[in-house]
Amino acid sequence: MPITVKDLIQSRQELTLVTAQYNDFAQTALDKMTENNFSQLPVLGKDDNMIGIITHNLVLNALQTFGIPIKTLRVSHSTYNKVSVCKEDDDLSDVFANVKRDESVVIQSKEGQKPIGIITIFDMLEFYSQRAENIILLNNIETALKEHISVAFTDKEVELRKAIDDVHNRNSQKLDQFKKALKDYNFESERKENLKNEEIILEIFDKNFVDKKKPKILEDLTLDSFIKLLLRNDEYCKTTFNNLESKAIETLFESVRDIRNAIFHFRREIVLDDNKKLRFCSDWLARHPAPILESHSENTQEQSEQTLESDNLTTSLINSDLVDKEVKQVSKELNKNDSRYLKLEEKLSKLSKQGIDRYKFRFKEIERIIEDKLPKATREDRSWWSNDDAQPWVRVGWNVFSINIIEEIVTFIYIPHRKKYIEFFQNLLEELNEKASFQVRFPYQDGRHYITVATISDREAPVANLAYSFTEFRKKFRVELFIDKNDQTKNQEKYECLKSHEEEIESELGGKLMWESMETRPQSRISLVYENEILISDSKDELLKLKEWAVNAMLKFQKVMNEYVSKCSF
Repeated sequence: MPITVKDLIQSRQELTLVTAQYNDFAQTALDKMTENNFSQLPVLGKDDNMIGIITHNLVLNALQTFGIPIKTLRVSHSTYNKVSVCKEDDDLSDVFANVKRDESVVIQSKEGQKPIGIITIFDMLEFYSQRAENIILLNNIETALKEHISVAFTDKEVELRKAIDDVHNRNSQKLDQFKKALKDYNFESERKENLKNEEIILEIFDKNFVDKKKPKILEDLTLDSFIKLLLRNDEYCKTTFNNLESKAIETLFESVRDIRNAIFHFRREIVLDDNKKLRFCSDWLARHPAPILESHSENTQEQSEQTLESDNLTTSLINSDLVDKEVKQVSKELNKNDSRYLKLEEKLSKLSKQGIDRYKFRFKEIERIIEDKLPKATREDRSWWSNDDAQPWVRVGWNVFSINIIEEIVTFIYIPHRKKYIEFFQNLLEELNEKASFQVRFPYQDGRHYITVATISDREAPVANLAYSFTEFRKKFRVELFIDKNDQTKNQEKYECLKSHEEEIESELGGKLMWESMETRPQSRISLVYENEILISDSKDELLKLKEWAVNAMLKFQKVMNEYVSKCSF
């Protein structure tokens, strides 16, 4: 669908057309331009038909050429008659070429020579920048929704996976169509009776229409699915959005979804009211950010506004030789590119060396560190803080964990070797998925040293997660079972029952396991450890050997653990 001149007119707050009369004094025209902050005006003659255009430059040129005072100069003395014109239904891309050449184009009415508007270079820039702004606002909204969903379903990964399956595979429109088709089909009476049972209908639908082969992950979903996922957690929405009714939240997000579809599917042109709605939603989400979760790591910043001194820092769990090597490498790179963010990179490198893996900054604190103002976009556009490779913090192994633009607070987490972890785990999960008889999860990866692979259930209730994990400090890789029922007593009972079968389990797996009751935490862990020392920074050959072992080990580990978790059912 082509973008027309009319679309540009509708996208702005159109003012009454300001013009100059052919026989007016030039000073009158200049006063109108100054009052309205215009650089030019259409010039009208008899019957309000357009004769030409007058600009600041044309007036100055006439004054110099004639050598007369401004009070005697007429509009007719400084009018340019060769003016580009267009109609409302003209293609804007064609008009743009004339605007670039002549700096303006006059919009004429369909009926004749009467002008109804004017398009300048500024108007074109404003129009296309607004379209770009709409994309940025949508990105901010989607990013905020994903953050809210991640927090709303924290420690509820099985519930999140089921919710994702429901909103993606059991699409309400598809399901309604399926039910209608069943009603219309002429089944024999016995089958017809069965089809009154909702569970049977869902079972048939899932068997024939749901793709179980490749599970959907959060990043794959549409804006519509994000909205449905978030609204499923009514308690979280009430708490986070200050008791605003779910229906009101749904109305806001659905209007955003409709605008998004109109933009990306070219269903209609976007108008000024659409931009206002997107900005409102983006600002509203910025005022209601996802709560920052407490870190599970022991190496976090103290919740104080004072700078942490080195003697107050927690002991590092990160291999110090690796950090030293990384900091030296970063220093070399920084010397080559001494940007204004050099001191921020040095600050973050120092924190990682001292063992801090999470740190919260106020924007003003960053400005003190870099001795300069942050760009305006940092306080308006969440995408400025994205974790792409060019960002100064990413170069030193840190990621933005959360951003609160309203309170001007950014929280960083330290994730060394981020890209290597993402690539390794992605390849590992894909290979495991090809061979596994159980459902392998493909969770969102942010570059951490561990990843959850699957869930083990007891009587259809999730009781444990299977995971892969690197331990940098000990240079080990583990296949793990995390027992986590959100109840420390029940977790301990399940762990003790499995421990009572220790000899049988280890015999079936063909090796010793690491048993950790982890009494200070609600979870317990049982691990199968790779026999060789290994780091993500090791050679490709070594990582290929590890991947082969990890796939086979997880297949066997899942089978055995699933069997014994069932035996410990109570």
